[in-house]
Amino acid sequence: MEIRELDGAGPAVVGRGIANSKGSLSSFFCALDALRATGGVPVGLRFVIEGEEELGSPNLPEVVRSRRDDLAADAGVDFDLCGDRDGTRADLILGCKGLLGLEVSCRSGAWGGPARPLHSSEAAWIASPAWALVHALAGIVGPGEELVVPELTDGLPGPSEEDRALIGELAATWDPKEHLQESGAARFKLEGEPSEMLEALLFRPTVNVSGIESGYTGPASKTIIPSSARANLDVRLVPGLDAEGVAGAIRRHLQGRGLGHVDVRVTDEYPWAKAAPMSAVATAFRRSYEALGVRTVPYPLAPWCAPFYVFDRILGLPWASGGLGHSGGAHGPDEFATVAGLEQHIVGVAEFLRTYAAVGVDG
Repeated sequence: MEIRELDGAGPAVVGRGIANSKGSLSSFFCALDALRATGGVPVGLRFVIEGEEELGSPNLPEVVRSRRDDLAADAGVDFDLCGDRDGTRADLILGCKGLLGLEVSCRSGAWGGPARPLHSSEAAWIASPAWALVHALAGIVGPGEELVVPELTDGLPGPSEEDRALIGELAATWDPKEHLQESGAARFKLEGEPSEMLEALLFRPTVNVSGIESGYTGPASKTIIPSSARANLDVRLVPGLDAEGVAGAIRRHLQGRGLGHVDVRVTDEYPWAKAAPMSAVATAFRRSYEALGVRTVPYPLAPWCAPFYVFDRILGLPWASGGLGHSGGAHGPDEFATVAGLEQHIVGVAEFLRTYAAVGVDG
């Protein structure tokens, strides 16, 4: 890692993992050192540290269950570099969507299709696994990218009144044009007021095609009927949906459309998590931000996923995630955290711990 002068950011530490999440972790221990040198750490701490988050944390749930007594606590907290470039706003995460990874595929077999790539002149009477896959995908998501599997949309609880209040607070800080510019997109596929757009982002399930593979994709043309086709999908889960139920619903839906020969295989899954917006730990984050002149940007349900479900679903703890300091480029070669942001994060962690000790324990 090295310190560089970055355009628009100033001096920054650049290196793989500094934004996600080595910068916040090292800053956290710096904050503990500062507290110990100036009167002591005002709360007791227990640590859960794992290195498989990018793989979906496959072993974390069982480890947490097996160490439930050791991890008994009043609240769970996750610190990250959640601040903006100017150091005047910072996110407060109070939930996150879940994730279901699916491989949807079709191979030639008793239903039809060639045993090996076949000349496409025979397409008049030999079925194509590639077309079967296309029809299957179109049977899950419609032409407007709306979900057409009823179990994925019907009867979901949606946001509570508390959640909508937080969305309104979030909308006051959100600039749609700026977001489009950052995303490199020309327009949104939805229309509405910022609060309506954000409610869709946070509380609607989605099905995304992350990749498709079949047949010949090189230059010019190659007239073949492929013998197989596959696509990788990721499904963002919201409260009311679980991975097993969604996978089963998609299989039944395709079967009902005469596409039972299309296989749906679960590749990974991540439950959603939801925290109480008015818990002591959430209140401590807000008050510590305010004490340092930073505006809270609350997310009642973040659109990404993280293993926060171990707090609420396994340990039964209130929790919140947040932290000051600016970073960017996560997972990229130029991942960075600003020097000023890391310093701000250290102060923010110390202020949070002091504030939480003063706020008290839930219940």
